[in-house]
Amino acid sequence: MDETFLVKPADKPSDRVAIAFSSLNANGFSFYNMFEKYSDSLHRIYIRDPYDQWYDRGISETVTDWTGVSQLVQKAVADLGASQSLTFGASMGGYAAIRMAREMDASACLAMSPQTLLDRRLPHTPREPVSDANRDLAMMLGSWRPSNATVFFGAADFVDIYNVLRVPWQGANLLPVADQDHLVSQFLLTKKIMLSLVQSFAETGTVPARARLEMRGVSLDTRCFDTVQSALITRVVEGYYLDAPWDVLTQLNALKALGSWADGYQIEGRIRSKLGEHDAAVAAAKEAVRLAPKSVTISDAFADILDRAGQTDAAISAYRRSLSLRKKHYGALCRLGELLWTSGETDEALDMLRQAVEIRPRLERAFTIASRLGIDRTRFTAAST
Repeated sequence: MDETFLVKPADKPSDRVAIAFSSLNANGFSFYNMFEKYSDSLHRIYIRDPYDQWYDRGISETVTDWTGVSQLVQKAVADLGASQSLTFGASMGGYAAIRMAREMDASACLAMSPQTLLDRRLPHTPREPVSDANRDLAMMLGSWRPSNATVFFGAADFVDIYNVLRVPWQGANLLPVADQDHLVSQFLLTKKIMLSLVQSFAETGTVPARARLEMRGVSLDTRCFDTVQSALITRVVEGYYLDAPWDVLTQLNALKALGSWADGYQIEGRIRSKLGEHDAAVAAAKEAVRLAPKSVTISDAFADILDRAGQTDAAISAYRRSLSLRKKHYGALCRLGELLWTSGETDEALDMLRQAVEIRPRLERAFTIASRLGIDRTRFTAAST
């Protein structure tokens, strides 16, 4: 149980507890080091889903569903005697943080890029189907008025926007961070905004998110709150990912008439790439990078489209760019390793794959690539030591 659920009482008397739900593919507890900085004044509860199923299967052989997780957390909070609680998480953890905040009426909730619809056709969702009871967060929240909930999401990521805006929040503080994508949590950590908000909760029981963003010069892109643009973004996501009967390129052209959206160009690039329109695809993906230069997802799309267009050298450069934005980027390391190997840069290729294994040892992609390239497992293992 201690590998998936950990309770750490504050070093000094406290009535505040932080409940941190881990993200996908976590090797340990997400955000552990950040919360441990406030061990004096804050009780901490860490939860990790070893199945990466959005807590649908629970966290252990004895806690086998979401209900068990919820009961375990609430009992731990009661045992600690905490009267003020903060639920916290990103992506999979963001989903859980919002759901737990609803069930225990938490004092505050900080969620980043949460999924609200667990449909496997969408990016960043469970590998296996989840139970109907856990599939749609919008249905679970009901009439909850989360005035103390803050939701950060990437304004350069249509699926993030879709996941957030499909929920009738009724009072939540919704913060679309400009030029950011699903990895907005990493950006906020780098800017030390999350650290600042946790410190604020530890000291005062409040999380003044908007003020902290302004203090650190982080911009919001609130265009997604425009009724017409949000409706078009919804149609793009549902048409492109969920097989709704919308002509996605038509919806994207209508959106262009209202403003330039990086993810719109990224999706256009992917569509044109699949149609074999490689020059137009590369042009669209390049424009997406220009509009959202800090987005790892946009950078990856550009690299992938160059790769599909047969522009290997340019694709290698683009994947290197992704790694400059996010050093520990599993997908970019894997594909870059594969491209470098086929280009004759075998030593660097092995180093890329080694780094990928170190970051995500439970994932198979790096090992599958090595096998496909005919890399001897002994050599690959030696490169990993």
